[in-house]
Amino acid sequence: MTTAFQTLIRLPRRSRVVVGMSSSTITRSCSSWKVSRASGRWLAGDPVLTESMQEATKMLPEGAYTSLRTYGKSSFLELDGHFDRLEETTELLGHHVALQRSELRRLLGDLARAVPSAQTIFRITIGVHDRPGEIWLSAAPLAPPSKQDYEDGVFLVSRTIHRDNPKAKNNAFITESEEERKVIGGRVNEVLMISELIFKTTTLQPSDQPPVA
Repeated sequence: MTTAFQTLIRLPRRSRVVVGMSSSTITRSCSSWKVSRASGRWLAGDPVLTESMQEATKMLPEGAYTSLRTYGKSSFLELDGHFDRLEETTELLGHHVALQRSELRRLLGDLARAVPSAQTIFRITIGVHDRPGEIWLSAAPLAPPSKQDYEDGVFLVSRTIHRDNPKAKNNAFITESEEERKVIGGRVNEVLMISELIFKTTTLQPSDQPPVA
């Protein structure tokens, strides 16, 4: 668990969101807040600090999740699509949650403007199994691809993996696929998780090693 000095950042007067964080913390770790009301008007207490979104998942309730990034500091693309997927997943997992979308939209915008990072990746988590209906927001600085990545390209590896209900975006899958993600690092930028059915019906083969420079 990351520990850091907590300072208070107050959002615009029209907002009821109050979050505790320090600039040094948000730039090196993931911060997660529990939404203290179903309407999403404010966040509860200081954030839970972890080294990454992956680590945060282990501490949050199991259930539906979606990840989204900011554009131009506090804008998002297709928010309703993210909300649709969250609600669909909660229903598929057996505990339907109807989001207060306008309040959650306002909360995300206010929080994006409050954090010091220029671009941020957010994750919304809704508890279904162990803490039904509990809503959490996680935020971490977004590191976009470098100029060299755009010029030279990046290296990906593929892994076959089975999901019992691929239509449901269940955060349990993040933990289940942790072993496959361990190859990320060095020259490997990302892992593509692909259904075994694709490999059975095409000539694709899993890739294991990055090319030799």
